[in-house]
Amino acid sequence: MEYLIGGLIVKTFSRTIVTDRGTSKLKSLLVPLSGFPLIVLSWKRLGSLGTTIAVAFLAYTTILLLEMAQIKDVPPQYIGLIFDFTLGVLGATIVFSQYSIWIKIRSRFSWELIAGILILLIIGLCYFWGFDQVEQNLAFLDSLCAFATLSILIAGAKLEHNKLSQFIGSRFLVFIEIFSHSIYLIHAPILEMLWRYILCPLEWDKVSEFLALLVIGVPVILILSRVFFQFCEYTFLNRRSNSV
Repeated sequence: MEYLIGGLIVKTFSRTIVTDRGTSKLKSLLVPLSGFPLIVLSWKRLGSLGTTIAVAFLAYTTILLLEMAQIKDVPPQYIGLIFDFTLGVLGATIVFSQYSIWIKIRSRFSWELIAGILILLIIGLCYFWGFDQVEQNLAFLDSLCAFATLSILIAGAKLEHNKLSQFIGSRFLVFIEIFSHSIYLIHAPILEMLWRYILCPLEWDKVSEFLALLVIGVPVILILSRVFFQFCEYTFLNRRSNSV
């Protein structure tokens, strides 16, 4: 069963994504993935803050150079992903590290306020820019979302019990976390299929398409990701490895 589900996803993904334009995007997506081992090595040499600054500089320098050269085949948001994931590691460092500098950072700043300001800023930029300009600035918006997520996680991880920590630790979110890796793996082809085969033929405007993907796509992704996890991941997680 797991091979059937996986085969259907790969077949549909190859038809819808791997076109001339899709191939370039797929290759671009491999850039941040190939950079993760370098981040781990840099983390040991330069430390948390040094690595974050270095990755931010390299990522956005690359994005600016691509824009100056007018290279359109490499989506800048995929280059920015490597910085966004670095921020995730930095957030984990701030939450769990016992070094005095990180203890001061996580305790002295109002992370709830920072998260609220960033969320309002993201909403405001999306509203004033519109779809076309948002698409041109996805790398920047993704980084703002990463900073907002970092702030939310730090705020929720404080020692004192608060509503945010209760929300993050709610049964529903904990349940989703169980198959969150499956969501990460298959959400893109699911959205692509919904958009290409259901929404595109309807010829709706961009706002209607976005709202439809939001309302329909989220529950569909959660349901199919749970099925994918059950048949394609859970089976292997509970399978004993054979001794060599």
